[in-house]
Amino acid sequence: MTDKNERYTRPEQIEFARAVLGGEIGLDPCADPERRVRALQSFTMEENGLAVPWHWFRSVFVNPPYSGGAIETWVAAGVNQLHEARVCGLEHRQLWLVPSATATQWSQALVREAVAVFEQSGRLHFLGPDYGPVLNPKTGKRSSPDFTTRWVLLATPDDAGAALADLRGAVERFAVDGNILVSDEFLIDRIGALCRGS
Repeated sequence: MTDKNERYTRPEQIEFARAVLGGEIGLDPCADPERRVRALQSFTMEENGLAVPWHWFRSVFVNPPYSGGAIETWVAAGVNQLHEARVCGLEHRQLWLVPSATATQWSQALVREAVAVFEQSGRLHFLGPDYGPVLNPKTGKRSSPDFTTRWVLLATPDDAGAALADLRGAVERFAVDGNILVSDEFLIDRIGALCRGS
């Protein structure tokens, strides 16, 4: 039986993530065995990306394992690393690809920290352990996930404006359908900065 956590990001999703992260992915803490994201630094499940200090990296792409309660652990670690980056005064952003499980505590914790959430239309398909499509064992046809996904963008205050601009640019460049939801806190901070002339 195949582990449900062995689902990998498709190449077009990786390139979208790279654009949102400013053209370079500094860290992939949830790397597949072949490290296909091509981050500057990557850690597979066996290498335990949770044990690495993420906040030193300017850009982090996170497609965490979804099942078995693992996602809660990953979200808690990511939020903690964002706080560390803020304390250190670093420019830092994280882009998460996660299920749209809006009622869960982990999702709410992630969205509370977000500069923006991009609700992409339709269901994203992932690659299986062989890097081919995930097939339905009964029909042999490509299997659709039983959930929708969302991109959640976190950033430190010094990087938030650039991060949001990169997200909007990536959505236009890749012609992806969906809605960008910008956090109220970010908008209030941005309006305040404009009023102060900064």
